[in-house]
Amino acid sequence: MTRNNVMNHQIKIYPQDCLVVITYQGKISIAEILQASDAMQNHRDYDKSYNGICDFRNSEVLLTPNEVHAFTSHVLDGDLAQGTWCMLVDAPYATALSYIFKNQIKKQHPVAIHSTLEAASSSLGLNLSPFFY
Repeated sequence: MTRNNVMNHQIKIYPQDCLVVITYQGKISIAEILQASDAMQNHRDYDKSYNGICDFRNSEVLLTPNEVHAFTSHVLDGDLAQGTWCMLVDAPYATALSYIFKNQIKKQHPVAIHSTLEAASSSLGLNLSPFFY
């Protein structure tokens, strides 16, 4: 897997809320996902027990199912996360890929897939609106 130098993501970590927020914009490749994953892991405030949300609503996900499988292995092998994660998606292809990821990762940690911030808030038991506006 290769990494690119264009950043179409933003990572914010809120230690007081035990929350990671990753937002994506534009065309998202496996390189972008790996770059965001590496940046999250190396962030001084990151803790793998935190809950998280990945917002893909303003992006076009270009990954293939095989790349999702490879990324899932990367997450599992690296024990990158243990909290509950929500995927915010609003496009059919991104939703399908999110379900592939969810089904493969569920033994390590829960993943919920939603199209609205309200539904994701309910899954995490935290009002997420202040983190997005």
